[in-house]
Amino acid sequence: SDLRFIVVRDAAAQVGSATSYLTALLSFMLGLFVSAIISRWWECRLNCVEALWGALCNIQLCLACRMPGGENANFKETLLRLILLTHRLVYLEARAEETDEHLHKLVDVGLLTEDESKVLDGQHSKPQLVLVWVGRLYHELGNQRGWDPSTCIYLDEQMGMARNAIGRVFAYCQTQLPYQYVHLLSFCVILCNLLLCFKCGVVIGYSMTPTKEGHRDVVGIMLQVFQIVAEPFAYHAFLRLCGELSNPFGHDFNDFPAYAYHCHIRDEGFALHKAAEEMPDSTYAAAGCTFTERDAPSP
Repeated sequence: SDLRFIVVRDAAAQVGSATSYLTALLSFMLGLFVSAIISRWWECRLNCVEALWGALCNIQLCLACRMPGGENANFKETLLRLILLTHRLVYLEARAEETDEHLHKLVDVGLLTEDESKVLDGQHSKPQLVLVWVGRLYHELGNQRGWDPSTCIYLDEQMGMARNAIGRVFAYCQTQLPYQYVHLLSFCVILCNLLLCFKCGVVIGYSMTPTKEGHRDVVGIMLQVFQIVAEPFAYHAFLRLCGELSNPFGHDFNDFPAYAYHCHIRDEGFALHKAAEEMPDSTYAAAGCTFTERDAPSP
């Protein structure tokens, strides 16, 4: 009996040693995987969402300063609606939800008109198509009012930055980490869990065997139970988290809050329009203009 106990204990020690080597390798691979996914998530936030947000708001800022009068309210409201539509379509296309049903929902909430919906129906790269409409709007207005060409050049640069940001969104969403690496990592997790279960089961088995004094190794049993619960849970939790972060434009808890960004862009747009229309008299006087010149329509 004692010899059998020693043999089982030595076998458990050998399995535990193999599990330790595999755990070290798995920790290294999993650490690289988590680091790469989080880096992609943060770069997507800065280079995609923030870049798109900044370019769209820069267009509104420039045009709000160019057209401060209330007589341009219709143009500025249409511009803001198209900018919000572009932002919303980016998320819909990243989620593969740019169907007729979702387009009709955009019509119902007032972001899209019926004729615009017909034009977008069945088209590829819908956010970029809306940017084309935005460009046509300010180019036509600039031609009518004789704007300096540098204004449209600046706006075109911002449009290009917005289009590049949209392109990076789909580059991140459609280009995942190599499948072989992820598959190998998942295989190592499963193999490590199997070895861990075998080792913990053997250790718990001989730890429950009473000694000559009738004592059992309760502490050792509890440690093995904790290990068999905590380690596999941590491995699969990291894999699940990385799976969610690989596409941050979905509906998961860790994804970007699309509706919150939408509301912020809308509120910022209204604030820019209001700031241009209701500039304080004392501040406006610093430019050396009279109130009559201020109230005159913009050329």
